[in-house]
Amino acid sequence: MLLFYLFFWACKGNVFFFNYKKIFDGNCLIKLQNNLYFCRKLNSLMNKKNLLILIFSFSIIFAFAQNDNNISGVIYLTKADFLQKVANYQTNPERFIYLGDKPCIIDFYADWCAPCRRVAPIFEELSEEYANIIYIYKINIDKEKEIAALFGISSIPAILFIPRNKTPQMAVGQYPKATYQQIINEFLLKD
Repeated sequence: MLLFYLFFWACKGNVFFFNYKKIFDGNCLIKLQNNLYFCRKLNSLMNKKNLLILIFSFSIIFAFAQNDNNISGVIYLTKADFLQKVANYQTNPERFIYLGDKPCIIDFYADWCAPCRRVAPIFEELSEEYANIIYIYKINIDKEKEIAALFGISSIPAILFIPRNKTPQMAVGQYPKATYQQIINEFLLKD
């Protein structure tokens, strides 16, 4: 709805909404809902300034709509994020010291990997079920090769389970949701 108000403002109120099935004006551009039509005359209503405002408004709205990395609960990590949230191997190269306040799962994946794509919805569901209990991270091995090499990732999906006070464990391959739930409950959440 914000988008329509912005567009209405950009057109200085010269936008017409008709709640009819037929349009009497021949300048209909967009059918919005079942029977709501949005009509305008492009040349007479839009100057360069208003067009720039409209484009800027669309770009902001689409940027918010497409920037949904953390909406699902799964957090996509870069090297900088990994060093800050998981382990800083540059300052502690001899020991793995987990920096998080909750246990976590790291899914090492690649966009081209079919089993990785099949596991992704499972982690989406787990991130909702265990939202305030564990973190679920994803690391793209094609973009973060240094982290993949650090953990010796040669097959994917590779899943790293990091509890708070125990040694991390790695699982390679695709497993059913019940298996991941069992690992979370019996390994990550038990002290």
